[in-house]
Amino acid sequence: KVEPLPSHYIAAMAISRALSGIFMWHARFDITCEPLVEGYNHAIWVILGAHVLHLLLLGDFGYYYVKAIMKQGLGSQLELIQDCYV
Repeated sequence: KVEPLPSHYIAAMAISRALSGIFMWHARFDITCEPLVEGYNHAIWVILGAHVLHLLLLGDFGYYYVKAIMKQGLGSQLELIQDCYV
């Protein structure tokens, strides 16, 4: 179980990452680097890729977070599945 405050914090960080990704998308023409391949700006694609990867990793948490909020409200504990064996 995850307490409400840490789960709200993680959700806020996910929204922050999404907004940061939108900003970086709009600023992609302003970011320059010394090209490894002539004519290809690899820096912006690495930055955007990192944002997408982070959002994909947060997608699982987001599903359970929204499900808990819709079912029990903002003060509910987030119950995560414990099926992983390490």
